[in-house]
Amino acid sequence: MLYFLVSLLFISCNRPNGEETKPTEGRMTVYADRNIADLVTQLKLIFERNYPNATIDLQFLSDKEMFTKFMKDSIGIMIGYHKLNSVEKEYLFKNQQNEPREFPIAVSAIAFISSEKSKDSTLVYEQLMDFIRGESSSVSTFNSILVEDKESGIGAELLRKANVEKPPNTIFAMESKLKILEQLQQNPNSMAAVDWTEWSDSDRLDLLDTMSKIKVMLVSRPIDSTQMGYLSPYQYHLAEGFYPFTREISVVSRTGKTDVGMGFASFIAADIGQKIVLKAGLLPKFQSDRWIEMIQTKDIKVER
Repeated sequence: MLYFLVSLLFISCNRPNGEETKPTEGRMTVYADRNIADLVTQLKLIFERNYPNATIDLQFLSDKEMFTKFMKDSIGIMIGYHKLNSVEKEYLFKNQQNEPREFPIAVSAIAFISSEKSKDSTLVYEQLMDFIRGESSSVSTFNSILVEDKESGIGAELLRKANVEKPPNTIFAMESKLKILEQLQQNPNSMAAVDWTEWSDSDRLDLLDTMSKIKVMLVSRPIDSTQMGYLSPYQYHLAEGFYPFTREISVVSRTGKTDVGMGFASFIAADIGQKIVLKAGLLPKFQSDRWIEMIQTKDIKVER
């Protein structure tokens, strides 16, 4: 898969109007889930720096709005969490004679955060699922879950994992991350389900103050799996596949062309793009080998 994607960088095609375009030349609008805006923006900037004749115009939408536009043929390429299922693929093929291509590029997660004032820092998976189903009035010491934007896809993913269609009256959609943080400070018995991509980059100076005011909750694995204690959504738990709320980020293209949008996708899946994903605290789908050569020039001496 990786070699196929990289090879796209060296293939050209034509636009419908006859203007020649290449994966590293031209201009195109790419739509992305707004929860991953910081990551995609970083990738765009480095892509355009490496290929100055290519321009990516980014548009950020909610998961629901972006997917709706994609299915209506209003979007050529999107980056987000929605992977097409068999029913959606069949619909596109029958009604639009379209067979979109999908390329996974990274693994992120849904993280649970609370105020630093909250008493608990751990969640039992089964208790959390019961709470999302509305079968219990609390999970640990928390009596509500806040979700940013009901169209973000986070709430839908929690309901899918809990195998229910409607959320209980203890799950609330908030207008923004700022509103979530304000509510967590005002009510230590609330926690929030957030996209980890927005919080995972430890090098972001603008997050230092925010991270000092919250706890990242640790979650147990399902009881019927190999138990590993309580786990965080940090990179090493994503790599091991242990954290129970992972989500895969993919590029989905319906253009059928090897255009600059696919060139951008190829760049993300190649070495530089995957290193940007790694630096952002997420799990790259394609990791290059790292070799460390140790040369001993003298006897090792241990000193007290």
